[in-house]
Amino acid sequence: MLTGRQGEIADTCGVVLPDLAVEYYAQRASYPGTLLVTEATLVSAQAGSYGNIPGVYTDKQIAGWKKVVDAVHAKGSYIYLQIWALGRAGDADALAKEGPYDIVSSSDVPFEGGATPRALKADEIKEYVGWFAAAAKAFVEQAGGDGVESEYMRSGCTTFRLPEQAS
Repeated sequence: MLTGRQGEIADTCGVVLPDLAVEYYAQRASYPGTLLVTEATLVSAQAGSYGNIPGVYTDKQIAGWKKVVDAVHAKGSYIYLQIWALGRAGDADALAKEGPYDIVSSSDVPFEGGATPRALKADEIKEYVGWFAAAAKAFVEQAGGDGVESEYMRSGCTTFRLPEQAS
C-alpha cells in the first residue's frame, strides 16, 4: 500500500504524485503479467475525503493515472484502479476543504468516531452511480487502465471490467 509506505499518494487536488506513484507501481509490475490493484481512488470531490487521496474525476487526475498506467504497461503488466466513495467514513474537515459537501451515507448512523452523516436521497444515489461509471470509463478509456474494482461506501467490493470498444 503506497500511502502506508511513503505518506500521501496525491497532492491536495487529488492528483497522483507522478514520480512516487510511477516508481511504486512500476516496481510492482516488474514481473510481466502481474495484475496490480491501486490505492482507493475517489470518484468525485463529494465522495468524501481524508485529504491527499487520489481522485479520477478531473483531467489532471486522469493524466496522472495515465503516467502510472503507461509505466505498468511498459513492464508488460496490468493495472486496475480501485474506485470508491468514503461515505460515513469520510473526514468532515477534509471534505469541507473540497467544497460545501456533507458527509453522507445510506443512513444517519455515524462511523465510530466520525461525523453523523446525512442520509442520501434516491436521486443522490443515482448521482453516485453515475460518478462510479464516469470514473471507471475515464480510467479505462482516457488513462488506458485495464479495469476497475469498485468499493461503494465501504460496504463491500465488486469487480468488473469494461467491455473493449469495437474497432
